[in-house]
Amino acid sequence: MKEQQSKPQSKEVQAEKIIKKYTAGGAGIGLFPLPLVDLVGITALQVKLVHALALLYEIEFSEQRVKALIAGHIGGGGTVIISPRLAGTLKLLPITAPFSLFATSALGAMTTYAVGKVFLLHFETGGTLLDFDPHALREYYMKYLSKAESTAALDMKRSYVGVKP
Repeated sequence: MKEQQSKPQSKEVQAEKIIKKYTAGGAGIGLFPLPLVDLVGITALQVKLVHALALLYEIEFSEQRVKALIAGHIGGGGTVIISPRLAGTLKLLPITAPFSLFATSALGAMTTYAVGKVFLLHFETGGTLLDFDPHALREYYMKYLSKAESTAALDMKRSYVGVKP
């Protein structure tokens, strides 16, 4: 009997799997109950995500450069940078804590997904960390962030504790 040979996956397929894994991690870190600790954790996770993508695409990696790129990238999103801080602060209030945990979790997943997709787009088109321009790619970031938000909303509509509303 012949052994079935599996086809090697394209870099893009492998990258999508990496992004999916780190997006789930972003959601998990967002559930951390202390404000700002979750934000630091999500940023660190996003740096690791870009590192994994850079390894896949054989691109020289610089942690300091990636931190600066992510900060510059997200910083232009206005509400994207304010919302996690606000949601994190709301974790301190007993009445709003449960809501803010889920909000921060969703924001962590959505921003991680968007960061991953933008770097994937950049690396797929032959870019490196040296020529990455956050301002030029901000539109794509916002597009991917919006896509992540609508996907999350659709998933919530499909599953309400196992019962459709």
